[in-house]
Amino acid sequence: MSKHTVFISSLLTISSGCTRVYPENSAESTSASASGGILISTTTAMATSQGSSTTTTTHTGSANTGSISTSEDSEDTKSTSSASTSADSETTSDKNTNNDITTATSDNGIDTDNDTAECHNGTPEGNEQCDDGNELDNDNCVDECIIATCGDGHIRTGIETCDPGDEANEILCRDNCSYCGDGKIDTDYEECDDGPGNGTNLVCSTECAQVGLRAFITADAVSSNLGGIDGANAKCTELAAKFDQKSKRHYRAWLSQRILGIITEPYTSFIKDCNLPIISTTNEQLATSFELLFSEGPIIPINSDEYGTTQNSHTWTRTSDKGEILDTTNISDCGNWAHQWGIGKDASNSHTIVGTTNPQRGTLHVQWTNKDSKPCNATNIRIYCFEQCPE
Repeated sequence: MSKHTVFISSLLTISSGCTRVYPENSAESTSASASGGILISTTTAMATSQGSSTTTTTHTGSANTGSISTSEDSEDTKSTSSASTSADSETTSDKNTNNDITTATSDNGIDTDNDTAECHNGTPEGNEQCDDGNELDNDNCVDECIIATCGDGHIRTGIETCDPGDEANEILCRDNCSYCGDGKIDTDYEECDDGPGNGTNLVCSTECAQVGLRAFITADAVSSNLGGIDGANAKCTELAAKFDQKSKRHYRAWLSQRILGIITEPYTSFIKDCNLPIISTTNEQLATSFELLFSEGPIIPINSDEYGTTQNSHTWTRTSDKGEILDTTNISDCGNWAHQWGIGKDASNSHTIVGTTNPQRGTLHVQWTNKDSKPCNATNIRIYCFEQCPE
């Protein structure tokens, strides 16, 4: 064995702890020597921050090129052997022995490897469109972490009343996830929707067409200061929302007034040309049409309020049974229903005509709107409200 081989063998034994050096006459040594070089195979055991790893490095050096120096005092041989344990050589064949799963991540920290995404953990990952941390299919993020849409087969609570993608549907569900009879008026398709199904409804048909008009008396008593007839009309429309939350039509109060010679009265101001029956909030027919209401009066007293409760009360009107203003001596409209008394007048000295929900027998057609007079500061008096025909 030459002195060069002895030197290298000693050095590698010290630096790596497990070094194989081929003898001069071996096949490997002969193969290396044929090209004028030295063949050295090293196997180095290393401990890394990721776990144990093994690096195998083969050096074939040439005495002429200086890749591995054979000089007795050369420091290059030491640096060559040390380089085999550097971080760069680790990347050649490092293998993680802890079996940790590596996932691809984007710059914002969201996992972009969909194979490792876990739906319902509350964090959108990979190809997930959403992740709300639950497995509910009736909210905005449904199964497989997909954003809910109409047609996905799931009914979103408070947003959809049906879904055309739901195979269990026994109703005709529209492409906007609504149906006739669900209690929500779809203005693109419906005139009304009192739901559910409108099966026993005398106002809205099973096709959600308007087939009747509502009328009621207010549940609460009101003063004669109504903000004018416009204020009373707005009050009726507001109260109608108690039973008809999304009606497209408006309500008007059964009141008459005269302002500077201009008369406002139900007969001329009501929208009444639709020839639809008038129905109470308890689904009782009050009149077959506005025309017959004005000519013959209601069939039964209008005493059901917006909640369907019966009221026994007087009503502000100043209106005749024909829907016209009553111009009677010493009768006013209580300062245009806004307490505008005029000079030298007050509520106690001003009177108006009131109707009643409890008329004497045989007088319903008149007394429902023209029973007697009351001072404008009277209490426990209500108003009638009528739904108007579609415009």
